[in-house]
Amino acid sequence: QFGARPPMTVRGVGYGSGRSDFPFANVLRVVIGDELIADRSALGEPGSDGAGEVEQIETNIDDMNPQLYEHLFERMFAAGAVDVWIVPAQMKKGRPGTIVGALAPPDLADAVVSVLLAESTSIGVRRWTVRRDIGVRILEMVESVMGSFRVKVAQTPSGPRARPEYEDVRAIARRDGAALIDVMRRAERIADEWLAEKLRR
Repeated sequence: QFGARPPMTVRGVGYGSGRSDFPFANVLRVVIGDELIADRSALGEPGSDGAGEVEQIETNIDDMNPQLYEHLFERMFAAGAVDVWIVPAQMKKGRPGTIVGALAPPDLADAVVSVLLAESTSIGVRRWTVRRDIGVRILEMVESVMGSFRVKVAQTPSGPRARPEYEDVRAIARRDGAALIDVMRRAERIADEWLAEKLRR
């Protein structure tokens, strides 16, 4: 069957060429991915009977080697955190410190807290339940003169917005020995042009 490709999260793209000669290119492209869930509530949005609820976890730290934060973040994400961040803060006695925050599904929050306490100098955390609304997002593979890279398309109240995936753009910059900021700007222009063309179809 032939038709428009359904909204999907692209996992991989493959190409192959045939042996016969035709007036057109004898090539095949295969796109493998997961079809986007039609029910927005299944993405954890309002109306999903609590699926949009996560636990927010925070702790104050003023005595930890900054080199350890990268490892801490990796372990917290591996334990199930959906987001992790740090915020500079002024602690008691005027000492500079850091607030480490995270969001985790309720069933994984205990594991995230355990990692935070084990992998940092924190001796206690704060926890509370918050609502997390998630917009529909789709990952697409874009082909360009720079090479292929993934683009995240997010649906916003003002319309769809496309942004290149950072890791893919960084890999292109490293491969070409180019400045990441320049490659990112080119990738953003390509993503905008790709989305504009997609919307015209």
